Amino acid sequence: MVKKLTVLFTTMCLTVCIWGQNSPEKQVEDFYKAFLKNPNTAIKNIMQPIDDDELKIAEIQNAYKKAQSNYGKCGGLDFISKKELGQSVVQLRYFFKHTRYPVIFEFIYYRNDNEWVIINFKFNDEIKALLGEKEE
Repeated sequence: MVKKLTVLFTTMCLTVCIWGQNSPEKQVEDFYKAFLKNPNTAIKNIMQPIDDDELKIAEIQNAYKKAQSNYGKCGGLDFISKKELGQSVVQLRYFFKHTRYPVIFEFIYYRNDNEWVIINFKFNDEIKALLGEKEE
């Protein structure tokens, strides 16, 4: 009986560890760490599973370069919200805190049979929209 419980407990621990390694939150954390080192590479790596069109990826990288030139260097991460649709879709939003203004990063993940995969990624500076206000 003790051996069965030990095997069951070990199996449960491994399942939790494997599940946790690929969680959307962990993936965002890993993206953020890579982003601080090299935003272009991080953006390319997160975009490739969604759309591997090099021109679209370059457009997004250039849009971020423009945002960075307007808002300064990124120096922090601040959680905004988590929205779940059933058990298979989750949207995570974070402020990436730049020197002069926060930029909103949104990640949408889908849980297929095996793992969480990114299905949408975007960023913007529309703080008023988050607050439910119209832009002037």
